[in-house]
Amino acid sequence: FYVEILGFTVDTLMPMKYYGKMLWINVGRQQIRLVSAPESKIIMGSISITVPSLREYRRRILQASAGFPEGTHFYLDTTSDKELIVTCPWGNAFKISEAGPKTYPLRIMSLNFNVRLGLASMIADFYEQIVGCVIDRMGKSSVRVCVGPHQYLIFSEITSHWQVEPVTVCLYVPHFTTLLGTLSINKLLSSKIDPFNFTSHEFAFDQVVDVSRLLRGDRKPIFLIRHRTRSLKHSSYMRPLVNNIQWDILRDEVDDEDEFYKNLLKDTLPIPRALIPAGILSPTRETAGTHAEASSSVPPLVSMPSGVAPAMDRGKDSSPSDSPKTDDKGRGPVGVLKKLPSSSDGRSVPEPV
Repeated sequence: FYVEILGFTVDTLMPMKYYGKMLWINVGRQQIRLVSAPESKIIMGSISITVPSLREYRRRILQASAGFPEGTHFYLDTTSDKELIVTCPWGNAFKISEAGPKTYPLRIMSLNFNVRLGLASMIADFYEQIVGCVIDRMGKSSVRVCVGPHQYLIFSEITSHWQVEPVTVCLYVPHFTTLLGTLSINKLLSSKIDPFNFTSHEFAFDQVVDVSRLLRGDRKPIFLIRHRTRSLKHSSYMRPLVNNIQWDILRDEVDDEDEFYKNLLKDTLPIPRALIPAGILSPTRETAGTHAEASSSVPPLVSMPSGVAPAMDRGKDSSPSDSPKTDDKGRGPVGVLKKLPSSSDGRSVPEPV
């Protein structure tokens, strides 16, 4: 289905130990990782994908799907001129449309989740105030969370058929240290780790919680989705992926990824300049194991409500007294911020993890 009908590509760099157990499917610069399991995992919603030419893609799918075995969930809807709806044999729906101008031609554009009534705004608050994402509130019952250039998690409220079983999403973030500290001090990480003695470039968290209840120490999840969160120094970040679907790269050349990172430097996204790797700020000044210099007046990642602990950066001279404490109202852990060490020109430099 994924290779012969949709035309996607098996990643040739998938480790041998996964053969027969997993399948890595390349979709432009993103991947779908399929795992062999007794029961299929369904996204209650849809997966939106863009292709270079919808007309050519529609013709290809009609030819490839002829004679597809019956007795599965496979379904093809070609009634719309603007999108093609394909349901995989296991029940996941794909909405395929043509890529817009100045966007990458082949990509996973969004994951669309159906959620219970009243949850969309709470989910938006979590991603905005805790994770540090840019949020687009599309009316009262739908929100769009930006997780990359022209890439989104969309949560829409409906009356039934909600997403209950968690799925796994892999994200790459430039504010890796800050997010790790924020989730750790608020006890939202999937496994217990020490954020100040952490050498990996990846961690995970499963729970989306109500930020207003988090003030009172209530961490009951309102939505479950496993976030595999990686830094920009992870070995898989921007790794070139092979794709069978071709397009005229000279005609469709795009620079949206470059524009996305330029926006980071313009402070249009809530990510401190201090936490953007030096290679993005200035490739000629990149130094292994260091971050870019920044002014000490840089605002925090997000504006935290009172009682929600922000992430912490601590110098090497930190003492035990700098450890997380509980405020005088017993509302849970509160971050203790420490002044960063200064460079020779008097500007603060964040301590790398």
